[in-house]
Amino acid sequence: LLKGANTESVDDMDALIDAVAYAKSLPEREQKILMLFCEGYTQAEIGRMFGYSQQRISQILANISNSGA
Repeated sequence: LLKGANTESVDDMDALIDAVAYAKSLPEREQKILMLFCEGYTQAEIGRMFGYSQQRISQILANISNSGA
């Protein structure tokens, strides 16, 4: 179902499914920013791609994290 997912338990799998569902509910811009961050791009690199400062990307990622908690 989730190719490459590394989970230790059913609870881990449930959390991963919830995280994916939450990510899909985000606006397209936030999805792209989150995807790039998860792929290892720095906040500064992502900021340059979107025309934002590193600080703005940090705020966006913090908002994503706080909203999904």
